[in-house]
Amino acid sequence: GASRHGRPGLIESADGGTLFLDEIGELGLDEQAMLLRAIEEKRFMPMGADKEVGSDFQLIAGTNRELADAVAEGRFREDLLARLDLWTYELPSLKQRIEDLPPNIEFELNKIRETSGGMVRFSSEALERYTRFGTTEAEWRANFRDLNSSITRMATLADGGRITLDVAKQEIELLKRRWGMQS
Repeated sequence: GASRHGRPGLIESADGGTLFLDEIGELGLDEQAMLLRAIEEKRFMPMGADKEVGSDFQLIAGTNRELADAVAEGRFREDLLARLDLWTYELPSLKQRIEDLPPNIEFELNKIRETSGGMVRFSSEALERYTRFGTTEAEWRANFRDLNSSITRMATLADGGRITLDVAKQEIELLKRRWGMQS
């Protein structure tokens, strides 16, 4: 949409700085070729433009895919992977670092408070039950996205801004059904 609105796109905006591309493994082969050229030559053709522009940036990319497998399957360019594979960091999932659940529950609540302008909190019983479930049974298949959605649903149902034990139990049952777990 940058070309329609006369504003720079992500790559052009990153000139002189850092560009973070999440889920880079989802890019199509044409987009991968354009990105590789932008990385190597520091030039690219913006969508809808009739002339090249330059952009000198550092790239940080995230993915949940095994890019080497995608290369073997012909879905990811080997030359782009070679450029990206300078430094690799694997971040453990929420399930792998479950001790981070309580501060992340509070983080999600704070985000909701900031956007809604209201006070949302758990009752002590609800927080204890939800945290126990989250640390011992929950699968967190979509990682922090599951947690964000879960907290958002409960905050929305929180009568008077208070997440009750009943709301927490309903949410736990919903998560169990979504993950195919026995109740």
